[in-house]
Amino acid sequence: MLQEILWHFGFEYFYGLFEWLSVCLDVEGSDCVLRSAVALNTILVDTELVAVFATLSLSAMLTECLKNVQDSIGMSLLHFPDTQELIDDAGIHVNTLSKLNHARLIMARYLRDVAHHLSAYGPV
Repeated sequence: MLQEILWHFGFEYFYGLFEWLSVCLDVEGSDCVLRSAVALNTILVDTELVAVFATLSLSAMLTECLKNVQDSIGMSLLHFPDTQELIDDAGIHVNTLSKLNHARLIMARYLRDVAHHLSAYGPV
């Protein structure tokens, strides 16, 4: 199965995109968030991506991976709020911007819920 995946037309290109994205997510800082958003945009805009991964029976893995990447970028946007303006000016597709804003809101809600649960344990 692995050999079929590695030799499938287009998979090497997408593998390179995901590898680039993982390198961007490993770096700390606002520049990393911008690069990750651009990499995610490149992946989401490409219409062949879903077809290639569906052919390889990896659609569920692709969906989960993209959700995790969006959540990671959303959390980074909370950590580096100045990056939001850079991302808005980077020429990223509207659908990708919407997904990143949604991920940022979900991560803000998650952090608020964690803080609420921690405060329920009592005063510090």
